[in-house]
Amino acid sequence: MSEDPVVAETRELREQMMKEAGGTLDGLFELLSREQENYRARLVRLPPRKAVPLDTSARNTGSV
Repeated sequence: MSEDPVVAETRELREQMMKEAGGTLDGLFELLSREQENYRARLVRLPPRKAVPLDTSARNTGSV
């Protein structure tokens, strides 16, 4: 089975970012947080949606 070029590129970029971040998840989080700040104007923030209550009247009660 041949390797998907998009998957290969994604894995290569992940390795590069991990090296740049010092090889730790904490470092990667810091790196991504800094990048996010650089592009703050492009970020989309959606307002929270209201929760819709579940209709529990039709739930199976477990009896047979």
